[in-house]
Amino acid sequence: MTSDFQKLVDGGINPDKAIIRLSHQLIIDHRASQTDFLTGYSIGDEVLRQLTSRLRQLLPNYVPRRMTAFLEILADIVRYAYQSLVEDKTSFSILYDSTVTDERSFHNHLLMRLKAGGRATYYISEDSNAIGGGRIDIVYRNGDAVYPIEIKKTLTKPTWETIKDDYLGQAQTYVHPYNQLGLLITFDLSPKEDEGPINNFKDLFQILHMQSYYSIPETNPDFIVAVLIPGNKISPSKYTRYKR
Repeated sequence: MTSDFQKLVDGGINPDKAIIRLSHQLIIDHRASQTDFLTGYSIGDEVLRQLTSRLRQLLPNYVPRRMTAFLEILADIVRYAYQSLVEDKTSFSILYDSTVTDERSFHNHLLMRLKAGGRATYYISEDSNAIGGGRIDIVYRNGDAVYPIEIKKTLTKPTWETIKDDYLGQAQTYVHPYNQLGLLITFDLSPKEDEGPINNFKDLFQILHMQSYYSIPETNPDFIVAVLIPGNKISPSKYTRYKR
């Protein structure tokens, strides 16, 4: 603990903030050591820890209580993403139905799952008061902890580059009046027939940043945690090539 404190101070972090950060990290580590998982799943918690570590590197002076709030939202999203892969198909039938292609349906399904959790009251659908001239799909609002969640769908196989090119500008714009962090959830509805299996779950998350408009020092950069949710899925047996 002493060496960790010294590393933070040597890295330019105020001693008081360093103590607060280490205290919050101890709480997170303690929770992670319990039987219950923050996301509900051990694999989900691995993803959460990886993203947490990266976010702390990118935002070393971030307000600890706000980081805690954002990580709780992130835990909810990671849980949804993981459950979409491992839970009974009937719970996520929308992700197997090729006839469902409208963004609203996926928005409603995600919101319904978020509203079923312990932070239900903080998730607000389509907040038109969050930023002038725009309407954010879902907003987490708990006091001054405000975090946008933008939802997109694509009918073509995405890459992180196409997600960045097509959607990041809007998602990051929604973040800039608030707390430097937000989420972009992309439901991939591209055809899965005759293609390879879906990538490992841990590879479906990425932290993205787009260069801002003004050529001035970015002392408060905005970042988006992007998540890929495979949709229009097929059953594992359909990947089999041999004939009976």
